[in-house]
Amino acid sequence: MGCLFDLITGLIVRVLFGRMLRIRPRIIGKNGRLTASTMPHLALFTLFLKLRSVTIDTKLRMIQIHTRLFWVVSFRRFVHFDAVECVRYTWVDLNPFQYLASAGYQELDLYTISVVTSRGAELTLCRFLGPGDAVNETMLPDWWFWENIAFTALSRGDQETESSAYAATVAAVIGAPLTNE
Repeated sequence: MGCLFDLITGLIVRVLFGRMLRIRPRIIGKNGRLTASTMPHLALFTLFLKLRSVTIDTKLRMIQIHTRLFWVVSFRRFVHFDAVECVRYTWVDLNPFQYLASAGYQELDLYTISVVTSRGAELTLCRFLGPGDAVNETMLPDWWFWENIAFTALSRGDQETESSAYAATVAAVIGAPLTNE
């Protein structure tokens, strides 16, 4: 009975919460504009303390980054396409268990898309966060961790494909090279 309870709680915690806590922007393309903004459920979760919108306008050939903090403080930043040297696409694993020797864990993927300007400034456009693949750093075979692999397959997000598609689209629209540095 205890094994069944472990399976059910593992399913609830890892799969449902893993899917619920994916963080990615809402992306809308309309009338020559590509807009990535804070998802409504994340804005509600943070009580609308930080809202962010990035609009890439092909007609004006400009990137507009609008950030609103604490309901009233608002910042706008404009970057012309000609000032962009490259679009940077990076990945990092945020799972703290990755630093343990001989550990088995699920990656916590963070993909960041940013632009590097001709002045050397790096401006973050958006981030995609979510559960990734299973990693086995132990000497035991993968089948030994069948439960971990099964839950990972159910909870893995699609942030890798979504973020790479967004990065490639931004690079193509701006006309700048895409780098993975």
